[in-house]
Amino acid sequence: MKRLLAGANYIYETTNGAATWTRISPALPADSTSYFGAVSAIAVAPSAPQTVYAGTGDGQIWVTTDDGGAAHDHWQALTSTLPISATGRYVTSFGINPADPRDVVVAFSGFANSSATGTGAHLYRSTDAGTHWADISTPLPDSPVNAVVRDPHSASTMYIGADDGFFATTDGGAHWASYQTGLPNVVISQLFTDASFTTVIAATHGRGMFTLPVSALAQHVPTPTATTAVPPTESPTSTPTASPSPSSTGTSSPAGNPTATASASPTSTAALTQTITVHKGWNLIALPLQPASPLNAQGVLHSVLASGHGSLAEMAAWSTNTWLTALLDRSPTGVGDFSLVPGNGYFLYSDTEGATFTISGTAPTSPSVTLTVGWNLIGVPTAAGEPAISLLHALAAYAPVEAAAWAGSSWQVQQPSVTPAVFTLGPQSGYFVYVQSDGPWVAQPTSASLGRSLAALRQVPSACPARLTLPPLPAVRLAAAPRHTRLSPRS
Repeated sequence: MKRLLAGANYIYETTNGAATWTRISPALPADSTSYFGAVSAIAVAPSAPQTVYAGTGDGQIWVTTDDGGAAHDHWQALTSTLPISATGRYVTSFGINPADPRDVVVAFSGFANSSATGTGAHLYRSTDAGTHWADISTPLPDSPVNAVVRDPHSASTMYIGADDGFFATTDGGAHWASYQTGLPNVVISQLFTDASFTTVIAATHGRGMFTLPVSALAQHVPTPTATTAVPPTESPTSTPTASPSPSSTGTSSPAGNPTATASASPTSTAALTQTITVHKGWNLIALPLQPASPLNAQGVLHSVLASGHGSLAEMAAWSTNTWLTALLDRSPTGVGDFSLVPGNGYFLYSDTEGATFTISGTAPTSPSVTLTVGWNLIGVPTAAGEPAISLLHALAAYAPVEAAAWAGSSWQVQQPSVTPAVFTLGPQSGYFVYVQSDGPWVAQPTSASLGRSLAALRQVPSACPARLTLPPLPAVRLAAAPRHTRLSPRS
């Protein structure tokens, strides 16, 4: 079905080549009698065509998830959730994540008329269909943004056309880079792409149209590395209380690193980029790539807060029965820090849904992890859909007892004798494993390494408990409190 939408003070739809039109909305502008009381921007979600976002010349934003509904009144107003005075702000464009209709960016002109241009930024992003918005235009010039294009391969990569030219970001708007190669110094009014997303087409004000190869843009706009915050001298403490193993309390060192060290030797120098989506609450993650430059916890936390609309993020590494923690709120500096490497797993906490951070680097081949008796928090960057039991098979020489994955609010536990597999492995996820022998282990449970005999698994003493006690999740802390007052631990 060929479908076309058009806006006046209502939105109209045709499915028969404009032979007839059907109204699918109520009057959307706040004042339909004024010059600016008309629909100025319409966007259809590629992955959910019944979801339509609309903006007006007087700054109103609306969304429907069922093409307006049978009575044309299923539209939700989103303007009140924006941190902006919308009066006079002209909505110019929407950019919707091709894979997620809830992830949307809205652009504002800011120069609707001479008497009231409103206040606020020119670019906002929501990852929950407009319930919350985050300003992602802080690094940009304070001028109108006219067009937004989202990269179908990366939710954090987007391109904009503005009064000051062409800009791109690869980290969700935390950093922007200007790209003017071959472009005149002129307003960019519209952006389009070809069907294969190999070319971005820029339409300018009075100087014609220009093609921008996506490959050239990717080389020009590298993934920025967040600046590491300098931690204060105070060392926060963490209080895990699990039994029988691991146990008791421990002290986190802001500059400490996990005991379970890892190193990686990439087989290829080809640059790769992966984006990890962070859900609200605790996330158990691992690095799928060998970072191109050293990566630390505070750098990740800065990226997480910059990409979302939250106010608190925290990371934790498990080291010798103790949590090492790093914390960041909206203040310029954070508390605690440690290095991140492939082969280790990390807990990452966000107080909002849908934040992201992007890693650039090369594919690791065989990160070597030093395992210690008891619980170890590891990552398996070479895993891709392997069953969880394969991880225990690959750890057979270390007499594994259990492997556990964090499912957002509870643990999924795999034991050697349990089939079928309880969960599958992924390169962006971390896992707790309990072993009874020390030693280095190459984190590579691919199909080639799964032919190990189950005989080694039978070395697990029969006296081992059927279900061990996993370490508690680290406590979420309030960074703004004078002594870093903790909230109740999550388990």
